[in-house]
Amino acid sequence: MDHTAAARPVLRVLDGQRKQLRSTLDEPLMLFLSQYDAPTTRRAYGGEVERLFRWLGHHDPARVTTGDLLRYRSDKSALAPATRHRILVTIRRFFGFAKHHGFIDGDPSTNIRLPTVHATEPEILSQAEAELLLRIPDCRSLKGRRDRTILALALINGLR
Repeated sequence: MDHTAAARPVLRVLDGQRKQLRSTLDEPLMLFLSQYDAPTTRRAYGGEVERLFRWLGHHDPARVTTGDLLRYRSDKSALAPATRHRILVTIRRFFGFAKHHGFIDGDPSTNIRLPTVHATEPEILSQAEAELLLRIPDCRSLKGRRDRTILALALINGLR
């Protein structure tokens, strides 16, 4: 496949790994994940993309249709909206990347709507609860005064 000039520098890095590629998914997935610095992000995004392709039963991004992604989204309907949102955003990023870099001709995820995620108001302590919390450390010791100061700073600054 003809790759854009933007992808070529990254492809050179992978030249030594090309022998290890198992499927048509491997190269675009490795390149997609290489743009993220955090190992946890790479692991999470890679896991989501791999789960999608296991569910599909093949490893060819070019064969994925919008209908496939709609069925996958429907299959995840029992999950919390925030979880579904995270999964679908990851999938959309992957297919957007694959199209941009010439691995696929069209992006099947373009018209996939994301679930609405409503932000919940954090639960806050009442004045009485905050005062009770501040009475827990034993202020007769240096460690107790330190702990009370830390708790007071957390309460004043709204830290969780």
